[in-house]
Amino acid sequence: MNQNNQSKNNFLKVASAFIKDNLKTFIITFAVFFFIFVSYQGYSYYNINKLNKLSISYFKNKEIDDELITLSEFNSISSQSGFYSILSKLELINKYINKKEFDKSIELYNEILLSKDLDSNYVSIVAIKGAYQLIDIVIKNNNKN
Repeated sequence: MNQNNQSKNNFLKVASAFIKDNLKTFIITFAVFFFIFVSYQGYSYYNINKLNKLSISYFKNKEIDDELITLSEFNSISSQSGFYSILSKLELINKYINKKEFDKSIELYNEILLSKDLDSNYVSIVAIKGAYQLIDIVIKNNNKN
């Protein structure tokens, strides 16, 4: 029993000596991990806040009646990266098609199709929608001519 207590005391002495010798290293390591954690949390908060602002701007923009303001706002949203950028480009495409500015709509379709932000399934869906819209435009213009 005495030997057991002696080994425990010896272990505690070795452990406390090890901690005293390396206290500065432990504190620096803890501070670095804490700084990395806080930085990551700040970066995540910034991205979520940015996405929330883009979504609010996108949905407010859909309700605006003034076409010039709507186009400029959708252009500014589409220059960002993310989901709402793609949605605003699709809105711009519809507005350009309604205004019969087909070159701008084709350019925006190309930007979406070449985007690396979208999954291949979504790119395929956008390509199909664009193809049908452009075929419809060609048919309507040929019938008028």
